[in-house]
Parts: sequence; C-alpha cells; structure tokens
Amino acid sequence: MFDYKTLAFNIKKFRKMRGMTQEQLAKKLYMTAQNVSKWELGLSVPDIDKLCQIAQIFELSIDRLLGLHEEEKQSVMLAIDGGGTKTEFVLFTEKAEILSRLVLEGSNPNAYGMEKSCFLLAKGIDSMLEQNINICAIYAGVAGAASGDNRKKMLTFLKNRYRTMKIEVQTDILNVIYSMGKHENCIAAICGTGSIVYAKCGNQLHRLGGWGYLLDQAGSGFDIGRDVIRTALEQKDGIKEKSVLLDLVEQKLGGNVWNKIDVIYSSGTDFIASFAKVAFEAYQQKDKNAKEIIEHNAESLAFLINRAAEQYPCGKQVVLSGGIVCGNPEFQMALLEKIEKEFEVLFANEPQICGAALGCYRMLKKTDSSFLNRFKKHYKKFLEETNAENRDEK
Repeated sequence: MFDYKTLAFNIKKFRKMRGMTQEQLAKKLYMTAQNVSKWELGLSVPDIDKLCQIAQIFELSIDRLLGLHEEEKQSVMLAIDGGGTKTEFVLFTEKAEILSRLVLEGSNPNAYGMEKSCFLLAKGIDSMLEQNINICAIYAGVAGAASGDNRKKMLTFLKNRYRTMKIEVQTDILNVIYSMGKHENCIAAICGTGSIVYAKCGNQLHRLGGWGYLLDQAGSGFDIGRDVIRTALEQKDGIKEKSVLLDLVEQKLGGNVWNKIDVIYSSGTDFIASFAKVAFEAYQQKDKNAKEIIEHNAESLAFLINRAAEQYPCGKQVVLSGGIVCGNPEFQMALLEKIEKEFEVLFANEPQICGAALGCYRMLKKTDSSFLNRFKKHYKKFLEETNAENRDEK
C-alpha cells in the first residue's frame, strides 16, 4: 500500500534531481504544468499509465517512485528556527535532502506571548505533517526559549500535541553555534532585532542579557533604532545640534518627528528596530551623532562578550550572528575594537536553520560528520530552485 503524499513528494524530488521544470515534465507527458503541480501537492494522483511514463522518464522502478523501495525509507526530521520576526520550518531526510520549507511570523514568546508562540509552532508543524511523511523528530531553536520557564512550557505543549515524535526545544543561540559546526566551548552572540550573549561550556549554557526590549541595553537593532529616534527628538527640541540624522528620520516617518510620536508608540518593536538602518546611513554621511550611537551600542555588546569570557571557562572563540552585527561593517569594526584582542571571531553568515537541522540530526544519535555541509548544499540548491520556480510562475 503506497502513501499518495509520498508519491507527491517523490515526483517533485526526482523531477528536480533531473533538472526539469514542471512545464518540461508536463510536455513529455502531454499534460499541463497545472496537472504536475497538483500531483506534487498531493491534490490528485496520476493514473497508472502516467505513473509508468513518469517512472520511465525518471529511469526508476514503479516501486521506487511510489516510495516502496527500501532506499526511499529514510528518517524524516523537522528543523525549526524561531526568531523575533520570522519562524522557518524545514523538512529534511537523514541524507540532508530538503523536502519542504515554510516561513511564518516570529515566535519569540517574550515578544508575542506564550500561547501565540506555541500555536504558531503548531501551525507550522501541522502544515508539514499535511505534506507527508511520518516525521520522527522535531528540533525547535526559538528566541526567548531560555527566559524563565519558557522552554519547559513550549516543550510540554509540543509533546502533548505530538506524542509519537521525539521533540526538543532550545534557545536559538544553539542554532547559531551548530550552524558553524561548533559543539563545545565558545561565546555566541545574536544581535538582530534583539540581542543576547551566551557562554557555552560543554553542554552548559550561561546567558548574559536577552531580557527583552524593555530591559535590555546590549546593542540590538531595537536599541540602535530607539537611540536614533530619541536623538532626532533631542535635535528637534534643541537639546542637540541638528544633523543629517534628523532629516533621515523625518524622511522615513514621512513628516515631523514630533507629530509622529503616536505612530512610533503604536507600531511596535520591529518598527523601532527598523530605524537602526538610519544610523548606518547617517554614519556613512559622517554624522557625528550616528557614530556615537553605533559605538555606544557596540560597546554595550562587547561588555557582555568580555564578561562572559571572564566568568566562564568557555574558551576564546566568539561566534557572532544577526543582521546588525553581520550586515553592517561599521558595527563590526566598532565591536572588534571593544572586545578582547585574543578572541578568534567568527561571523555566522550561515542560515540558522542549518544549525537547527544539525541539532535535530544529533537527536537521533546520528554521527555523520559530513551532514552539516551536505545540508547547507541541499538547502542552498532548494532555495535557488524554489526562487526559479516562483519566477517562472510570474
């Protein structure tokens, strides 16, 4: 007995392996691309004649196309990278083949609340379960999971809902560390919309910062954006001398900064964090205030990194991740000037979902050291193919 969802996945998988578009396969079958799309989505099933033709085109046995061949019976896992602005779900096999990908909104419980975050994770998992395959393990690295008993609550929710699967919930900092192939001692910092620093000593994680936007002052996008807006208001009030920074803020707001305070307060943390870009734009125009904002926030993050090394035996490797620190050379330079000189600094430019996938793989006691590199390769190829298909559809 075959599973039609497995067939749907295999048609798509082997089509892509042979470098064919839906249109090209449809032409060979004297069908439409819409027919192929429906097969791959599991909305319909090709008749026996078409199955035989598809198997012949792919140079496969019918059993293998239907997923009845022993080689096709692989463990299927789900990796989740939950951040402050988006949550990514990737379904993959033990051979690191990417089966499906989904991106939803953020899932940090400190920002969205525990109930909303848990149900968002469930929404993504349910969507993946609809597509196929008996998922045997789920690994979720989620921002905010390390705060209080958030991890315990999220893990309990998921285990009660998905009782037959192995499930782990961890902080998203491990996604960063694992994405770089690091497993033992290091210091890791995420600096995006929010910021947090961890000292990893073996299996122990020690947190510094990461208390949320109301209490943190550690160089996050929110901190920089708030400082930009506050400086613009100070310039408008005459507390500070006017500069290009004020012009850029009002240009972004679409009007007088005084008259937009209600918009600022009602638009949320992501909106305020978006003003971090103004700091870097003004810095490039030699704005003194922007330079002070960037240096102050870099110093705040550097303090936590240096303190982590002083407090814990975590070695001298520092892994830095997040859009603020990895996407802005000005911030990088300011940060490197402030942290201890003996540190070996690595910028984690790899997608964090790669680290979540490795965490999931290790849950099953798998030890293939080439898995991470294979996953990165397949993930990159999957994104390229998906983008190409989206362009073709347009």
